[in-house]
Amino acid sequence: LARPAAGCETASVDSRRMTIVKEVWDTVAERGVAAGFDRLLLDSHEDVEIQPYAAEDGRVLRGADEIRSFLREAEAQGLSIRPKPRHFDEEDDRVLVAGSIRVVRPDGSFAETMVRWTYAFRDDMLERLFWEPRAGS
Repeated sequence: LARPAAGCETASVDSRRMTIVKEVWDTVAERGVAAGFDRLLLDSHEDVEIQPYAAEDGRVLRGADEIRSFLREAEAQGLSIRPKPRHFDEEDDRVLVAGSIRVVRPDGSFAETMVRWTYAFRDDMLERLFWEPRAGS
């Protein structure tokens, strides 16, 4: 086996799951949350489940149509959703993203918290996305 030359480091390559999640976050930064979900849905199972932070009732959305409908309704109501990732990690078939999210309502009030999003994959396709509050920075 060949060994790297002295002083050379081998670069780690992201898994397919991590690549998908990072591409989604790049899309969110460049074109917004709805575009990010459109990107995510390209690599999701038909029956994908997503628990959006902006859904105050804690409901779970199932399938692309329900997810897109929720995002259209949120936009029509004047909600501004601003997620910010800070750290990416991978455990088994899950990609974990630590960050924060701010939801600004039309009246100017807002909710902001530090969260961890968990992207659960099956066969390198998203099966479930959920969030939970996290402590620390």
